[in-house]
Amino acid sequence: MKSFVVLTYYQLMHAVACALTLKEKANLYFSQNYLDISEDFLERIRETGLFYKVVGLSQKEYVVPFTEELKKTKGMSEEEIDAIGNSIFEKYLEPHYAELFKDADFDDEIYVYNDFQRHYYYIAKHFKNIIGVEDGYKSLAQQIKVHRFKGNHKLVEPFLGKYYPEPLYKYKNVKKIVSSCDFEKLPEYYREKLEVVDFNDLVEKNKVRFVEILLHIFKLEDLEIQTDSALILGAPLARGK
Repeated sequence: MKSFVVLTYYQLMHAVACALTLKEKANLYFSQNYLDISEDFLERIRETGLFYKVVGLSQKEYVVPFTEELKKTKGMSEEEIDAIGNSIFEKYLEPHYAELFKDADFDDEIYVYNDFQRHYYYIAKHFKNIIGVEDGYKSLAQQIKVHRFKGNHKLVEPFLGKYYPEPLYKYKNVKKIVSSCDFEKLPEYYREKLEVVDFNDLVEKNKVRFVEILLHIFKLEDLEIQTDSALILGAPLARGK
């Protein structure tokens, strides 16, 4: 059974389109860190019947003590970091996400739309077939150039590659990177793993059902559009071309 791990509404839409092409139901995991997704919203996703399980990935239970432990490592030497090893992540991240991912299939493919969230520590450690999903904005190319870690996330830097999975889909269990866009320039590492799957093509395969599902999830079934209505877009739907 495959799994999807999303962080935003756009990623959810992509996961829905992709899940509709599968022969069997997949699990959906929605991070509640970025959008503060409500249980009502998760329930509406469940009601569509598209996914086998729909689980919210909350981190509120551990984030304060975990961050305080990480803060203590600031300025430590490489030897001191090595002495700590995986201990902080094993104490806080491992048991928390072990419970949330308890119904997952660790041998099947898991589609990961962000590899800089803390749940990626658990995913990289336990899932054998990770598929990184580029969100269609060509953000991967920008992320390669720009340092992404800020604030408390910056504290994991001394652990990267040894005790914490290296980001940008460089972990050994990332078998493929799916993108809606091709790239003119990418390091060979990514070029070898890149598979271009246009989002619009995914939608067209099951467009009627795709629209029905999104209308239900976002409570738009009874939306009445007046002729003088205005459509306000809070973010670009596509860019990077």
